[in-house]
Amino acid sequence: MAKADDLRDAGMPGVAKIAEDKARQAGVYAPEPNPQPIVPTRSNGMATASFVLAVIGAVLGIVPILALFALILGVLAVIFGFAGRKRIKKGETTEGKGMAKSGIIIGFIAIVLAIIGFAIVSDAFSDLERELENLGAGLGVLG
Repeated sequence: MAKADDLRDAGMPGVAKIAEDKARQAGVYAPEPNPQPIVPTRSNGMATASFVLAVIGAVLGIVPILALFALILGVLAVIFGFAGRKRIKKGETTEGKGMAKSGIIIGFIAIVLAIIGFAIVSDAFSDLERELENLGAGLGVLG
């Protein structure tokens, strides 16, 4: 490679390129100076799953009849959020800290919305039962 560098310094970059190519073909070439290792960043799938499940659970928690789904997704979001934070603390990944924290918080919100939804649905069924009893008693059918 010294020849190619000398030719490049002499103002003949085209000839230097030819010399480098011939050296590579002959298997006589120096490695690139200071190669930088490529370190892939590992994403935090647990944190991402936590956030996605929490958001879906919170949206479903707004509709009282879907409270069971909101509860399940909220619990899963909290579990995945803590698992994602554990991966960060272990050093397995450096990404997703905010997403894991958001997933945990929104997951707890989804759980609260689910509990409120259960209360609303339960109250609605109690009212329905009372109204049906009143309707049946008024018609003389139930008792």
